[in-house]
Amino acid sequence: MSQEFKLSLFRSWAVFVPTCLFSMFTDTIHMMILFFVATAFSTFRKKPLEITTRSVIYSIVLSLTFIVLLNSFIKIENRFYLTPAEMGIPTALIFAMALCFFDSRPTITSIILILSVFALMMNGDIDKSHEVIKLPLPQSFGKLENIRIIYLVSFLLVSPSFYYLMNRSQNRLKTVQQGSLKWKTLKISLIISAIIATSFLYFPVINTAVPMSRDFESKIIQLATKYRFNRTRSAFNDKITLKNSYLLNNLDLDKVLIRVKSGKTPGYLRSRIYNTYEKGSWKSEEKPTIMNLLSTDEDQYTHSTYSFNGLEQEDKKNFDVMEVYYSSDFRVNTVLHKGKSRYLEMTCEALNQTDSATVTGKVMDYSGGVTLYNEKGSSEEDSYESPIVTTENSGTYLQVPSLKMVNELNEVFFDIDRTDANTVAAGIIKYFQDNKFEYSLNAKLDYRKGPISAFLEKKVGHCELYATTSVMALRSKGIPARYVTGFFCSEQHPNGEYYVGRSMDLHAWVEYYDNTSSKWRIMEPTPAGFMPGDRSKFGSFEANWDSAKNQWQKFMASIVRGFFAESVLIFLTNIFHLFLWLFNTPIKAFISLSILIYIYLKRRKKKKGKTQEKDVLTLQKDLHKLMKRVEALKDYESKPSTTLREIISFLEKRKDSTSTEYADCLKNYENYRYNTSGRSSEKFSNVQNCFKKALQSRIS
Repeated sequence: MSQEFKLSLFRSWAVFVPTCLFSMFTDTIHMMILFFVATAFSTFRKKPLEITTRSVIYSIVLSLTFIVLLNSFIKIENRFYLTPAEMGIPTALIFAMALCFFDSRPTITSIILILSVFALMMNGDIDKSHEVIKLPLPQSFGKLENIRIIYLVSFLLVSPSFYYLMNRSQNRLKTVQQGSLKWKTLKISLIISAIIATSFLYFPVINTAVPMSRDFESKIIQLATKYRFNRTRSAFNDKITLKNSYLLNNLDLDKVLIRVKSGKTPGYLRSRIYNTYEKGSWKSEEKPTIMNLLSTDEDQYTHSTYSFNGLEQEDKKNFDVMEVYYSSDFRVNTVLHKGKSRYLEMTCEALNQTDSATVTGKVMDYSGGVTLYNEKGSSEEDSYESPIVTTENSGTYLQVPSLKMVNELNEVFFDIDRTDANTVAAGIIKYFQDNKFEYSLNAKLDYRKGPISAFLEKKVGHCELYATTSVMALRSKGIPARYVTGFFCSEQHPNGEYYVGRSMDLHAWVEYYDNTSSKWRIMEPTPAGFMPGDRSKFGSFEANWDSAKNQWQKFMASIVRGFFAESVLIFLTNIFHLFLWLFNTPIKAFISLSILIYIYLKRRKKKKGKTQEKDVLTLQKDLHKLMKRVEALKDYESKPSTTLREIISFLEKRKDSTSTEYADCLKNYENYRYNTSGRSSEKFSNVQNCFKKALQSRIS
């Protein structure tokens, strides 16, 4: 058995064992198929790949392509492992398979060894609470204790291969002679020590280090979240004062705060709901309850699915999917959602929900975005339909600060038809229209009289004043109502791929309870012509810049969620879209081509300056002829790393006239080749004649 074949065999075995474990533990076969295909190709290849820039780049690109495709089409349950090994193990194994195509140099062997050991370690990082049910093994192997036995046996089987690869990949030690008894004893001692240390540390690591690392991770995320939002725009706080509205204090109303990917207009996105109004301020005093977590690992900070009102898991294909991405400088402590949202996904530790569906949480990371699953067929004006108003909770939605306000509002809206809640809501809106109320963010009101009184007197104000007045008017007539804040998002980006919510799209509206149908309904008192999102604010440059931001947010969100394959696909897709954008119009195509041609000519000129001149190329032809004669000598040892100076030294040591003549010729060539400042046509002719004369003499 040749050394090359033996090395190839041990390489394959080192990769096979962790591949087999991964396929067994995850109940998949795709990695095994890939291994056998790669092994077949590497076995029957005529010669190994040479390590060049091109071969390395091609191998990396091909490996990444396999990783992305396999992860896209074959999903592995992440919670089988403590760490996200569903990407780590295939990545290490695929790169190890690719390296098996290269030659047997120690560097390649050592990298294969490292990747194989890493994959084997990741295979052993199994969640201790997990019990395998779908393993293609007898039922007794389904327990975690038996999986550890399988893992230990696999480790023992692959250890000889690791030991052999260590021998082939290491450098010679100066203090210990390689292959000696002392050398072997040293290595065996190190291996045994590592096994013993690993065995003794296993349970302390699982029971102590892992919980500590999770707690440390949680603290770091809290600090990072606090620091990141320290100097950002904030909205939807526990208490809002109408005199100091967020909109009134925000100078940049065109700032994009959210981006929404949806198949239909998002419309109303609810954030915080307020029920108590006193002294010109709204308070959110509902007690939250923990939302139902539909993931299995409740104590892990991860991208998880939560359900509204304790709903059980349903097939997500039955819902309309909406993705919401928050701007990095927009600070909120609530989660935007639709009235008909049934599930949401985001990265956090836990989420809470009030009866009116104000969603707050613990350690929420908005960089991963929020995915909403809404009822199919829901519209942009759907309200949240809970809770059902009863005699026990009606006081929450009928609170009015004073009897004086009730009398004032009933006097203003005295002639409204009180047949039912819908008629009253329509009458309030009609009152604003008939009395020509106007919309303005800059209205100068005398807030000493109270926001509502000042608004009704001046007949001008912003959406918060319209909504507050409407809620109090409805309540004064015995109709339960609540004050809702969020976004009205209807501005579509020019590329048609997503919607944006700007600072000016922050909005307040009303939800009132219809006793006839026992449902909550949306009431929009703000004049239609001043509704947020009626006009697109995008210029050509801003549209392209915002599109780039959106793609970057999607890319980062995929990484935060752990969808590494999806992030690579997004990156590649963005490159393709950028190429299409550069050539989608004749003008941009002309400019893009001009720039590319200029860069190409610039690089070509630069490369040409680095290339050898024609005279050197001419001399090199004669040099190659001379070198063939030198390499044919019996006492000459040919090595790829031999330098021209070493060849000259070798010829001078032979001390025959022909060798001396060859050496002098090579010296002249060396002086001409590397002394660029002293070149001339005369020196070129001298070197060329020297080669011709030397080639006429045979060396032996």
